[in-house]
Amino acid sequence: MTNSSQVAALEREIRLLRDLDHPNIVRYLGTQRTKRRLFIFLECAEGGSVASRLKNFGVFSEAVIRRYVRLLTL
Repeated sequence: MTNSSQVAALEREIRLLRDLDHPNIVRYLGTQRTKRRLFIFLECAEGGSVASRLKNFGVFSEAVIRRYVRLLTL
C-alpha cells in the first residue's frame, strides 16, 4: 500500500468513526496532524478492546459473543 492510499484509507475510517453514534461503540473525539504523524483521539473503552480481551482470555465462548452482539444491536 502506498502512502497516499494509506492516507485515503485512514480518512475513510475517520469519516466512518465520526458518523457512528451508539452507546456501546467508542466515540471519535477528533484528530491532530503534525508534520510526520496523525493522531486519532477516541473515547476510553472501559475494560479495554476486544483484541486485548482475546489476548488475555483466549477464544470467546458462544455466550460471550452473543452478549457482545446484543450490546451492539441495542
